[in-house]
Amino acid sequence: MTQLFLLLAFGFVQNPSLENAKITFEVTHMGVLKVEGKFDELTGEIRQVGDNEWRISGEADVRSVDTNNDSRDETILTEQYLDADNFPVIPFEARLVRKGALFSITIELELRGIGFQLTGELQEEDSILASLPITFKRSDIGLDFGLMDALIGDEITLVIDSGIQISELNW
Repeated sequence: MTQLFLLLAFGFVQNPSLENAKITFEVTHMGVLKVEGKFDELTGEIRQVGDNEWRISGEADVRSVDTNNDSRDETILTEQYLDADNFPVIPFEARLVRKGALFSITIELELRGIGFQLTGELQEEDSILASLPITFKRSDIGLDFGLMDALIGDEITLVIDSGIQISELNW
């Protein structure tokens, strides 16, 4: 089964933003080949909304996809896949909440105009927040690639490496 791994890395400075953020992914193509890639251009911000809650909002520029293969990148941008002409960005909103030593994350994002929500847990690793894998089925959120659908498996796994230092969150 094909898996899509997205890695969201949020590196924040004193004035929190997504300047240093990265979205990287790994896709298993036809169950055999693994393709790694990233989105080079992100915009957004992080803000504290309560003693134990932060909100992250931003978007990835779809045309900044980079898999180290220009031909493959052009294919990914076509209507059959990410449809960059009609959906030039991937907007997302995330909510980080701390309850004792546990951190939860709820992410709302939109891919090809299809909105969906994911939830997961984050753990502290060397004073940085990182998520446990969040797995969902593409078919459950209505993400269909038409004739190309059979080339991409149904299972998607999201992994978030926030890059956020616990001390930066003032928790």
